[in-house]
Amino acid sequence: ADRERGVQGAGAAEQLFARSEFSINVRGDTAGTSREVTNLQTGTIPLTVDDRLRYAATPFQCFVPYDHVTAAVGEASVMRKPGAAMKAALEQWPTARRERARELMAHFVRDVSWRVPGSRLAETTLLELAWSRHYVTTTPGLQRKHAPLHRS
Repeated sequence: ADRERGVQGAGAAEQLFARSEFSINVRGDTAGTSREVTNLQTGTIPLTVDDRLRYAATPFQCFVPYDHVTAAVGEASVMRKPGAAMKAALEQWPTARRERARELMAHFVRDVSWRVPGSRLAETTLLELAWSRHYVTTTPGLQRKHAPLHRS
C-alpha cells in the first residue's frame, strides 16, 4: 500500500521504504547496519531473517523496544521454504499490531536519528555511554536487552 510517510532529506531508498509495509533485513558481512534507523524513520516494519541480527547491532537497545517493532523469521526456515516462512512470519502482524508498531517507531525514532524534528539522539548517546560504562564494564556477561535505564 502506498502510504504518505517520508523522511526529511530522504533519497530514493528511503522513499521506497516509506511506501512499503515491511522491509527484509538479512545478515550481511558486518554486524552494523543503518537499516534499523531507516525502518524507524519511515515506519517500515523490518522483517529480519536471522534471529541474532535483531540484537547484534541494533542501536540503543535499552531505549527502543525492537521486539515490538520488528518481525522475525529464522534463517533456517527461510533456507528450507522461503515463501512459506516469510508468509507465516507476516501473518503474525495483523493491521492493529502494524499500526501500534508504527506509533512506537514514530516515538522512538527521535532517540536514534538526527533527521527528524525533536531529535533526542545526543541525549540518547550520552545516556547509552553512561549506562554502558557503568553496567557493561562492571557486570560480566550482561545482556543489553531491556536495560534498567529510562528517561524521567
